[in-house]
Amino acid sequence: MEESKLSAQELNQLGENLLKAGRVDAAYEYFCQAEQSDPQEITAYINQARALTSAGDLKAAKSALDKALLLDAQNEDALFYMSCACFLSGLYEDGLLYAGQAVDAGCQEPMLYLNMANASEELGHLDNAIRYFNKAINLNPLEGNYYTAKAECQMRHGRDDDALQTLSVLHRNCPDSYEAYHYSYLIYARKGEFDKAQEILSEGIENFPGDAGLYLDMVHLMNLTRHPEEALQLLEALSEVKDQLELDPRELMLERAKAYLISEKVQEAFDLLKQVVEMPGAHTFEGHYLLMNCAMALQNYEEMSRVAKLMIEADDNSEYSRAARYYLPMSLSKRGLAEEAKPYYEQAIRSYRSETLNHPEIIDAYLFRALCCKDLQRYDDAMTVLDYLDKLLPDYQPTQLIRAAIYLEMGKKAEAAQAYQKAGSLKSALDDMIGPLLKEE
Repeated sequence: MEESKLSAQELNQLGENLLKAGRVDAAYEYFCQAEQSDPQEITAYINQARALTSAGDLKAAKSALDKALLLDAQNEDALFYMSCACFLSGLYEDGLLYAGQAVDAGCQEPMLYLNMANASEELGHLDNAIRYFNKAINLNPLEGNYYTAKAECQMRHGRDDDALQTLSVLHRNCPDSYEAYHYSYLIYARKGEFDKAQEILSEGIENFPGDAGLYLDMVHLMNLTRHPEEALQLLEALSEVKDQLELDPRELMLERAKAYLISEKVQEAFDLLKQVVEMPGAHTFEGHYLLMNCAMALQNYEEMSRVAKLMIEADDNSEYSRAARYYLPMSLSKRGLAEEAKPYYEQAIRSYRSETLNHPEIIDAYLFRALCCKDLQRYDDAMTVLDYLDKLLPDYQPTQLIRAAIYLEMGKKAEAAQAYQKAGSLKSALDDMIGPLLKEE
């Protein structure tokens, strides 16, 4: 049969096969031919949108879906994909509107509710997010990713006990899922219940001896509990079987660097981390953050500035890039480049202020903002931030340590001594993001 004589349905099917094979451009051509064959064929427009979304052209995808919805405003597939395009574009309210219409039209895709949950969390509607996660789970109770997405959301908002309940249901309904052990470990470690964390990991490793992530969790726990020798011993054993377990060499090197840091082998950690951050492949900026702190401890402020600039340019919206926004001007100041540092301080202050307005729970943004003001000798502004932080989180050690440093710079030794004395009885800052910096101060 000649291609020109193919029906719209046949052209759509050919395009569908190509789309499944990853040949997006070729699939899109067939979907366009389907439209030309029958402009009333709504599936052609929906398929065009799917291909365009895969190619990252969300604006064009929405235009194709607009055509589909002109033909049938209640088409659940068109509404579903329109909601997806909106969510991917960051138009969360529009996405929720189209998603709600898709539900009214009869759509019962679990992924629809998962998207609605993520959008609701982005908009700050946590209870709605949990409700949508539950709907996704109810539609497919054997899909472990829905439980872990819900648990991650609960963990992000300090609902660790609720997350543990979610993970308990995951373990019961999906016993072949190792994630229940991984996330439970993270929660117990965060709560400081290290014996329980180790118990969870030991059970997980026994049930999933081939899972690399659980072994790395165990190394992380050893580092977290300040047992670097045990961490290094396990890392040596893992290095011998890294290919069998499909362990990422970069992750092994990162944990080794952490063990060196805990052992106060800063130069060894620095040298290793320089290798880690140069390794190809996807990675977070944890290694960069640790490298910055090593450079600070070694007073290598030029290297510290270089790495901080890389992190700021990448701007992955993590706690690590947040730290870099302060570390850059601070390292420039240490190099005697006060004038060059000043605009970076001002930019960081604006960024931290904006971040805390939208997310007042981000404690280290207040701390870094106060440090920026301190370095600029805007002591009243710094104290105002710290006073507000005291209301949010009373008796927090990093707040008192920064306050003490400010008093010292102001020549108020008695007030500084009082702040240091109070800090000594409060929560340790060693495991906080701000901890290494406070040691420097």
